[in-house]
Amino acid sequence: MPWYQDPYVYQNSEGIVDEANKPDLKYVKGMYTWLDEHSEIYFIEAFESNHYLPIGDVAIKPENPPIAIGVKTYRGLGIGTTVMMVVIERLKELRFSKIINSTKYKWNQSSIRIHEKLGFIRVDETDNEYIYELNF
Repeated sequence: MPWYQDPYVYQNSEGIVDEANKPDLKYVKGMYTWLDEHSEIYFIEAFESNHYLPIGDVAIKPENPPIAIGVKTYRGLGIGTTVMMVVIERLKELRFSKIINSTKYKWNQSSIRIHEKLGFIRVDETDNEYIYELNF
């Protein structure tokens, strides 16, 4: 829950820009329930002080797979890129041939860089979003 109270996370992953609308417990539970029914959900963990610490989450699905790095000190270290590469490999194992509608908010430059570095192609855009696809 604390991750989704962080403006960086809810703005970049949920597109919520008004703090008055930041995710509450009901929102987060609903999000995880939906993802659990439509994807494989994993926590991203870092090994720290002799134990694993959850630092983010990812849902593996062929349409707009979300990745969130919820612990600030782990952002900008290449973890998102590594996780997206794992998402791609897992989707290949599941016999998917592409990722579609990977929607990135225009202000989320780190996610845009990851997508473009990994070969995603921008196929559309709205006022606030770029939409990417990747054929395997």
